[in-house]
Amino acid sequence: MVGKSVRSTIFIQAELLQFSQDEIRKMIPVNIMQELKEKDPNPYISMYSMIHEGTTRPKQMGSKEQKPITWYRQAIQSIKNIVLKGIKFFKGHNTTNSNQDKEVMGEVIYNKEMEIEGKLHHIIFGYHPKEKLEEVKKLPACSHEGLWNLFESATEKIADSIENITGIALTDGTYQKPAFPGSLRLGELQCFSVENPLDNGMEEKMEITFADVKEFIISRGIVPSRIYELEDVKQDRKFSAVFTDLEEKAKAIENEKIKLSDDNKKLADQLKQLESDSIKLTAKSRLTGLTKELTENQKSFVINSFDDDMKDNFIEDFSDEGLQKYIKIQTKAYARAVGENSETPPQIQKTDNLNSDDFSKKDNNPFLIEDVDLSVIGE
Repeated sequence: MVGKSVRSTIFIQAELLQFSQDEIRKMIPVNIMQELKEKDPNPYISMYSMIHEGTTRPKQMGSKEQKPITWYRQAIQSIKNIVLKGIKFFKGHNTTNSNQDKEVMGEVIYNKEMEIEGKLHHIIFGYHPKEKLEEVKKLPACSHEGLWNLFESATEKIADSIENITGIALTDGTYQKPAFPGSLRLGELQCFSVENPLDNGMEEKMEITFADVKEFIISRGIVPSRIYELEDVKQDRKFSAVFTDLEEKAKAIENEKIKLSDDNKKLADQLKQLESDSIKLTAKSRLTGLTKELTENQKSFVINSFDDDMKDNFIEDFSDEGLQKYIKIQTKAYARAVGENSETPPQIQKTDNLNSDDFSKKDNNPFLIEDVDLSVIGE
């Protein structure tokens, strides 16, 4: 990029919060206020944002180009290196940068940098003579005429630093539009001396109606959130009932969600139980299908054992996998009971015989064909 200096008329938009008279008074140093009051006991002071960070399409003297200019923070900071105090306010712009024959509307008495809504601004405070007050109040747009060093690319220009400012133009923002449309004065301060009979040294008391306040807020596009916090709105008599109703509805919805969650859990538990019962009810038929590879004697042993174990709640897993494990266990039990190659399942019979523990009796031992004579064995 190649840097070059161009004499530019710059309009800078400032759709910002309005500052109160008390805020403006605190920003201006005491010595400057004292100096000003020596020549005018009741000075009228205006506050403008002369320029701030951003991108504009300003008019440049002697150029028809309308390339956008980007103003970075360092460009705004370069303004503090020049003297602005005493620079004149003029009514509107001429076709050239000459200030001859232009109507003077006041002068800069103080300037400073200020961070406003995340952007760096260079703020100027102007004093305006009494005979110009009514006209100044009709000119809320502020722009400056000065010499800037710009770096130029194919698509835009970048402001590097300022060399001087020759004047501040005040316009109504309609005929001579600013680069950011709608540029507004940030605030104004009217001071009164002790000799002023209106207030004995205090600021003039003005009757302001609610309609005036409402009109001002609407005209500036100020939204409620810039004035009130949510808690303030909740305390309003008209809106408090609305918030109370909303809070009660929110609580009711939350309680209903908890109830639905509990109901869903109960339904899930019931469904789980039904699934368990269903598996249990079909267990024997599925077991029968899984034993089709066994011999009839093995199958009979497994199924009879299953009936007993199921009745006594010895079985926990009724899935196909659990039944297959059960079959393996019972076929091994069958083999141990009758011998690996036997096809005949043991016939276990219960008896009320008092000698039921005597396994030498065929009634107590299914493996005996007839009673064993133990006396012979003893001999």
